[in-house]
Amino acid sequence: MIQDAQGHHLSGATEAAVTAYDQAVRAFNLVHGDSIGLFDAAQQAAPHLAMAALGKAWVFALANDPGASKPISPPCPIWSKAPGPQPSRCSTAT
Repeated sequence: MIQDAQGHHLSGATEAAVTAYDQAVRAFNLVHGDSIGLFDAAQQAAPHLAMAALGKAWVFALANDPGASKPISPPCPIWSKAPGPQPSRCSTAT
């Protein structure tokens, strides 16, 4: 079975797909280059290479969304009266 640059076995891979996949992983890790385009190229070279689709999904899942890094709310006043460890923020979930 073909392996990536880190030595992981990649089912459904071809040599061309692994080359593009390794370049995509490197581009993502270095935050330099077109990792999405390279994951797409890997998937086109080997449609059954699941790691190419998962790698692309991972890039989108970790996208730098400024709204995601803001605190959701101030500390909850009711927690100051509760016993035990205190969470640092209130949840907005209902």
